[in-house]
Amino acid sequence: MAAGEYISMSAQRELFERELELEAKELLDRPESEHKELQKIYEARGLEPELASLLASKMMGSPEQALRTHAREELGINPENLGSPWQASLSSMVATAFGGLVPLISWFFVAGTAAIVASIILVGLVAVIVGLALAKFTGKSYIFTAFRQLAICSICATATFVIGRTIGVSAIH
Repeated sequence: MAAGEYISMSAQRELFERELELEAKELLDRPESEHKELQKIYEARGLEPELASLLASKMMGSPEQALRTHAREELGINPENLGSPWQASLSSMVATAFGGLVPLISWFFVAGTAAIVASIILVGLVAVIVGLALAKFTGKSYIFTAFRQLAICSICATATFVIGRTIGVSAIH
């Protein structure tokens, strides 16, 4: 999971860097066209043409400012924060390790059906807690977010169980 996240974030960052390079070249080769483009963006946001032109001129004042402005306004990229592949892979690794450990905790104390039932309850409880934490940070409905998290975990657990049964793996002997 961590390696996949690293590759994904690296590719995304490289794509953003390439888009910034292309935008920098356009700003250098066609400054008038890029000024008009920025002016139209501001007009589309409700500014009067004269004010949009003045603001575009201000933003085009230096090459660095022009690139940062076009990156944000035109490309939707924050050039100061393109994402860190290492940070993304580390957080993915920690989340995957923690998520994989939760259903195993009950097996340290009991076995068989009791461990399975305890594992299901524990995973459900953790899923709801994670959903509630997400709701707090996102401002979404606590009930919706907790239920969504529980539903996704339940679907994944059911799929894992069905695959295990299909290939002949079982926790109960």
